[in-house]
Amino acid sequence: MIKVSVIMAINKFDDFTEIAIESILKQTYKNFEFLVVVNNCTDSDFELINTCCNDHRINIYRNTIPQLPYSLNFALDHAKGEYIARMDADDISSPERLMKQVLFLDSNPNISVVGCSYSLIDEKGNITADIKATLTPKKIYEKLPLGTQLCHPSVMMRKKDIFAVGCYCYGFFAEDYDLWLRLIRSKPYCLDNLPDNLFKYRVHSLQSTNESNVIRNRSYNYSLLLMNYLQTKRLKFLLGFLWLNPIFVKIKDNLIKKIRG
Repeated sequence: MIKVSVIMAINKFDDFTEIAIESILKQTYKNFEFLVVVNNCTDSDFELINTCCNDHRINIYRNTIPQLPYSLNFALDHAKGEYIARMDADDISSPERLMKQVLFLDSNPNISVVGCSYSLIDEKGNITADIKATLTPKKIYEKLPLGTQLCHPSVMMRKKDIFAVGCYCYGFFAEDYDLWLRLIRSKPYCLDNLPDNLFKYRVHSLQSTNESNVIRNRSYNYSLLLMNYLQTKRLKFLLGFLWLNPIFVKIKDNLIKKIRG
C-alpha cells in the first residue's frame, strides 16, 4: 500500500525540470508514488517532460486548464497515499525530506500539515538565503494572520484532513494560504514545521511569485485577511493588513538591514 503521494504541477519544460523530478526520485524514503500534472503546455514541452518521467513510480497526466489549484486538486483526486507531499517543478527536495516528514506525521497524529526550514536559491542553484521556519503549532497559529508560515512546495499533508476542508480553492493565487487558514478554523493547532533544512526554493524571473506578480498576490492576501477577520473576529487579521502594506514592509526591511549591518 502506497504511503505517500507526491504531487507536482508543471506547465513548461525548462532547465530546472529534470533537477526537480530527480530530487524526488532520489529520496531515501521509497514507499511513494509521484503524480505529475502537465497543464496547458505545448506538445513539444510535454514530450520533453515525458523524457524526465521514465520511472515506474511516476504517473503523468495532461490537462488544458492553466490554473494551479485545479491541477493540484486533480492530483489529489488521483492520489493513493495517506500523505500528500507537494513539490514544484523548479525546486529541489533534500534526499531525506520525505523520510523525516513521514516519521513526524506518524508520530504526531494531531498535525495535518508539516513543512520545514529551507534555502532560497537563484537560477544557477546558488544559495542566497537560509530561512528558519516558524516552529510549534501554537506559534504558527499566532503568526498566520501576518502571512503564511509554511513553504508550500515543501509541505507534507494528511490527505483526509485536506479533503475534510474541501482541498484547494479555485481562483486564488494564494491557494496555500487560503488552505492553511481554513484548516485552523476547526483545528487551530494542526500546522507545524520541522527545523531541518530539507528544501531549496528557487527564486527566478518566470515564477508566479516573482516581482511582476507581487501586487496581484498581495490583493489576494488582503481579501483572505478580510474574509477571515469577518469569520473569526480575530483582530490579528486586521494587523495583517498593516504587516503586508508596502510602506510598512519597506520600513521593516530597512530596519532589518540596519540591525544586520
